[in-house]
Amino acid sequence: AGAFSNSGAVTITSPGAALAGIDASSLSTSLINNSTGTISISGGGLYGIKTSKDFTNNGTISISGTSGEIFLGSGNLMNNGTFKGNGTIDGNDFFSGSGSRIAPGTSTGILSFVNTATQDLSDTYFDIEINGTTPGTEYDRITISNNVDISNAVLNLIEGAYSPETSDVFTIIEVAPGGIITGTFNGLLEGGTVIFNGEVLYIS
Repeated sequence: AGAFSNSGAVTITSPGAALAGIDASSLSTSLINNSTGTISISGGGLYGIKTSKDFTNNGTISISGTSGEIFLGSGNLMNNGTFKGNGTIDGNDFFSGSGSRIAPGTSTGILSFVNTATQDLSDTYFDIEINGTTPGTEYDRITISNNVDISNAVLNLIEGAYSPETSDVFTIIEVAPGGIITGTFNGLLEGGTVIFNGEVLYIS
């Protein structure tokens, strides 16, 4: 019964070991975070959000800590806004609308997609920070347990003080064994180059 539609600011901190910050598993309709809505989830807990219905984000969702998990069950998550933080999206399919943003970490961090059949990140802006060669603590990474489509996605590298060395390798998208990355970043074909802090990086 009921519905969830947010246009304000929702902050969830440490919902508890057996609880979800937002437990929408009994809702009869989908969840919507509207364009002015922000949902921030942090601290300890089982799930930040738990639902079996479709979840549409048109605003901003930020997740971190052990409660930074969104459990979708049989629902799908449609991101038309900004999705950022350190955490896990667990469940069904994740789709991104044109112009949406994925930003791992609160600074640098890792976003993980698990137990999902489809990751459609085409036409998405990837905001990726690089401050060193260690994933999660020094540069951003997205990990995916299945296949992902990044066709026409935009790679936005955020420069800090770090200057890459010739031997440096940055795995921005890591898929599980057998997983397939379909498509390429906008304007960056296999072997293409980008300039980062005056150094040339190659796409592979």
